[in-house]
Amino acid sequence: MNRALSQYLPQSLSLQDTCDLIYCAAAAVCHVTGLRIGEMARSSNHKPQIPPWKRRLENKIKDIRVTIGVLHTYLTNDNPSNRTKRIVNDIIRQNNLEAGSVRILREFMDNLKQKIAALGCRLRRYNESEKRRKQNKQFITNQKLFLRALSTQKEEPDRALVKADEMYNFWNNIWGNEQEHQDAYWIKEEIHRTQDLPKMREIQITENDIKQAVSSLGNWKAPGIDKIQAYWWKHLTHVHAVLAIQLTQAIKKSR
Repeated sequence: MNRALSQYLPQSLSLQDTCDLIYCAAAAVCHVTGLRIGEMARSSNHKPQIPPWKRRLENKIKDIRVTIGVLHTYLTNDNPSNRTKRIVNDIIRQNNLEAGSVRILREFMDNLKQKIAALGCRLRRYNESEKRRKQNKQFITNQKLFLRALSTQKEEPDRALVKADEMYNFWNNIWGNEQEHQDAYWIKEEIHRTQDLPKMREIQITENDIKQAVSSLGNWKAPGIDKIQAYWWKHLTHVHAVLAIQLTQAIKKSR
C-alpha cells in the first residue's frame, strides 16, 4: 500500500487531499484484510454479566425485604392468614426471638430496615468503584467511546440561543470604540529596545520532524476530525515528506 500510495501523493495539492488519500488507503487495507471500519457491531441480545458479589448483595436485600413484608403484614392485620403465621414462626425460630412479643418483632423489623440501608450503601460504593474501573479501562482502550459516554451522561440545560444582532452589539460596545492612549510610553521603549533583535528564522518542517511527532502517538487512540488513526500516519511512511512540505506551506500562508 505504501508503494501504491506514492503514485498518487504527487497529485495532492492540499492537506485535505492528503488526508483523503490516507483515509482511502486505510479503507482499502481494511477491505482487503476483512476488517470492519468503525466501531464493532454489538448484538442487541447481549446482556452484561452481573458480578457474583453484586448478585449476592441484591439477593440478600431481596430476602430481607420479603421478611420485612411478612412481618409488616403480621403486625398490621388483626387476623393474619395461617401461611403468614407459619412464616413468622419460622422467622422467630431461626433468629431465636421471643415468641408472642410484638415489641420484639417490631425491633427486629427495624434492625432489618437498618441492615437494608447498610447493604444499599455498600452496593452503591461497589457500583461506583466498578464504574470507575470500567471507565479507566475504556479510556485506555477506546477514548472515543469514553468521551462519548461522558457527553451523553451530562444533560445540557435548555438555553435560549442568543440572537446574532444582540451578540454583535454586546461585543461592539466593548471592542468597537476606537480609543487612543497617550500614557502608553512603555510601548515606545519596547520598540526602541527590541529594534536590533534578529528576526525569527523561517519555520521549516522536515520529514524527520513528522516521524518523531507521530511515533509518540497511540496507534488506535480516538482519531480527530480527519477520522484517521495514528497507526496509518505511522506506517504509511511515503506520506511524511509530502506532509512536511504542506505543513510548512500552511504556516507560511497563515502569516
